[in-house]
This record gives sequence, structure tokens and C-alpha cells, in this order.
Amino acid sequence: GAGYVAARPESRARANSLKTFTAAPPIEPTPQRRHISSEEQHKMELLKQIEENKRRRELEKQKEREEEEREIRRLERYNEKIRQEEEEEMRKQREKARLMERHSEEVRLSNERRARRNSSPPKERKDSVSPSEEPRLEWWEKKPTWQQKVW
Repeated sequence: GAGYVAARPESRARANSLKTFTAAPPIEPTPQRRHISSEEQHKMELLKQIEENKRRRELEKQKEREEEEREIRRLERYNEKIRQEEEEEMRKQREKARLMERHSEEVRLSNERRARRNSSPPKERKDSVSPSEEPRLEWWEKKPTWQQKVW
């Protein structure tokens, strides 16, 4: 237990040095270790289990960190894709607005040109007939009326 003191100082040093190793050597009866008591062997097995548990926890933490990093990268890719789609949509809207503005400017200029062409004084345009032209008859003037047909 906790109050256990090894019979020999060198075995105590060996037990303490096992705590600092990341992997305890396998416990097998070897010629050097035949003198280890069952209590000391049990203590060394417990230390080995503790180290294995620490390693397992570290591996689990590492796997969790890697999984979190993968999730973060996945979210970053998703956010980048969304950002690019939004930028593309905004670019299309700006292009559409620019085309509409250009079209309305062309319509305005066309209307101005048409207005300038047709802006001659109304008297000249409607009433004056050039000498080479004879007054034209309207369609109802050209067709005989029903009264003319009957008589």
C-alpha cells in the first residue's frame, strides 16, 4: 500500500523509476527478478496498468482533437462555399442592375432623339402639304358609303 517501504533501497529506487517510464517492461520471471515479492510484483503491475490507462486517455484525447479539427475544416469549407455563392449572387445582381441602367439610358436617349426629330412646330407638320404632294384621302373617304351603293 501507500505506507509500503521496500526492504532494500535499490528495489525502492527501481519501483520509483518505473513511474517515470512511459511503457513498463513486461513482468516476467527473469534471473534478476526472482527475488521480487508478490506484493512488489502486484505494485509493478498496477503501475503498468496506470501507464496504459494514461496512454489510452492520451490517444482518446488525440483522436478527439483530430475529429474536432476535421469538423472545423469541414465547417470552414462549408462557410467558404456559402460566402462564394453569396458573392456570386451579389455579382450577378450588380451586373443585372448595370445592364438595366444601361438599357434605361439607351431608351432615354432614343426617346430624346425621337422627340427632337418630331419637335417641329405642329402647324407646319399637320397642315402644310409640300407642293409635290396632293392631299391624301383617309380610308373612309376612299370607300363608298352604303348610301352611295344603294342609289
